[in-house]
Amino acid sequence: MTLNHWGSFGAYGINCSFETEGKEVYLFKGNKYVRIDYDSKQPIRKIKRGFPVLKGTIFEDGIDGCFTSHKENQVYLFKGENYVLMNFSPGTKDHTLVDVVKPIVDGWSSLRGILPLDNKGLIEFGYEDEFPFLH
Repeated sequence: MTLNHWGSFGAYGINCSFETEGKEVYLFKGNKYVRIDYDSKQPIRKIKRGFPVLKGTIFEDGIDGCFTSHKENQVYLFKGENYVLMNFSPGTKDHTLVDVVKPIVDGWSSLRGILPLDNKGLIEFGYEDEFPFLH
């Protein structure tokens, strides 16, 4: 399967992406990813195949969000209320986890009291009638 099978990004929703220092970007959707080297075509693969370090973690079945660290070749991966910091080695499978998977609020204590949202904001602003499943 090639990237063309995903259609447009907006129509099918890429969960997250991050760019490396080189000429490549990683795109994630569900439990699959593709590494796009701007100079070649790459097939879509299962996350656990290209990132064996994520096998057995919540991230092998999908990543909700990610962003690169200010440190070279590090990326924060997020799923639900958890995150992990990963060292990645562009073009290889030699990625390592900096630490174990943790709750987001353990890494960003300033978010304590804000996360998890549990959709409280929708109820507080009078949208409970539009979203009855919130009760």
